[in-house]
Amino acid sequence: MISNKKNHLSLKVVYFLFFFLLLFPKISIISLPGYKQGIRIEDLVTFVLLLFILYNYKKFHFLGNSGEIKFFLFTIFIFFSYLIGVYNGVSIEIFSVFRIIEYFTLLIFFSTFYLDKNKITRILKLVIILNLLIILAQYFEIIGYFSSTGYTSPKVFGWKATGVFSGQWELSFVISVCYLIIFENQKKKFDRYFFLTVIIIYLSGTKSVQLAFIISILYTYFKFYFNYLSIIKVIIFISLFILLLSLVIGYYNMEVKYLLTTLYDLFMNNTVPQFTEDNVEYSSWIHRLHNWQIYYSNMQLNIFTFLFGVGYMGIYYESFIFRILFGNGILGLLILFIFVYKINFSILLFLLISGITLDFIASFKIFLILYLYFKMLPKNSKI
Repeated sequence: MISNKKNHLSLKVVYFLFFFLLLFPKISIISLPGYKQGIRIEDLVTFVLLLFILYNYKKFHFLGNSGEIKFFLFTIFIFFSYLIGVYNGVSIEIFSVFRIIEYFTLLIFFSTFYLDKNKITRILKLVIILNLLIILAQYFEIIGYFSSTGYTSPKVFGWKATGVFSGQWELSFVISVCYLIIFENQKKKFDRYFFLTVIIIYLSGTKSVQLAFIISILYTYFKFYFNYLSIIKVIIFISLFILLLSLVIGYYNMEVKYLLTTLYDLFMNNTVPQFTEDNVEYSSWIHRLHNWQIYYSNMQLNIFTFLFGVGYMGIYYESFIFRILFGNGILGLLILFIFVYKINFSILLFLLISGITLDFIASFKIFLILYLYFKMLPKNSKI
């Protein structure tokens, strides 16, 4: 990394750029035929950063910590999967390629600079407060929200808690990781930002992220207090955890058996349920299954596509885990598991649970907050 004294850009500009990209609403400035979303401000900013890197390539060195390096290496593997897909005649989504190039650009640019953890923590606290204030304004229908398709008035579809983000799922995910970063750098027990985060996640209504946050935070605090607990308190804590998990599953009305059965049929029999009146409550899940069946079929073209994937055939996979499996193959999923083998188990729980129904790669802002999480890890981190 370049030392502060040798930076040709002020670190204040770097901080501003990062959080501008994270928080600025998704506003399309150039429309694209056939797509609901167009070229946005963050796309142009990233393109300018790419030109800046190419013009000053000798001043940029990717010497990040272990987490950043693995981000970098896996991005290269994604490009290799695209080559496998093109060679086998698979129709890839061209704009997904551009998105990966954007991520590659951001990795190189931001890894060049040291970011002060205390400053980052203070800014993330402001991010939590800002979003809660905007959510309240959205609740009272003072302002609407910006989705990928543009601005939506609160009087059109009613109230939605999205904050500065484009959807409830993006809001809940980003704010959750903000708090996990704050906790990892401060190690403070239930402070005000924990409760503000819980309020935001609850108002977002995104069930998968709510469940992921509950389980990951329970583990986080269990680990934090473990050395100070007697065996009786440990037993009580575990009992309460099992009880809470049962209540959560009941509250969300999760038909785990149905979800597992349909996934088994997809992978073992290549069949998915059709839409009927009897399964209307699972329509969102069945929609995902139909898309995954298409991606899975292309993955099985030959041994190379099975091992390395075919690249990304769509913008949204609605599951990070299945995007990696179908897009980067068995080997890609295995490499990812190896990379995160010694990751902080709290964030691993959060990513695994939320990643079943959320697609991290599709969201520019989710990528940024996850990158920030791994950038804040110690230099000698083993992950």
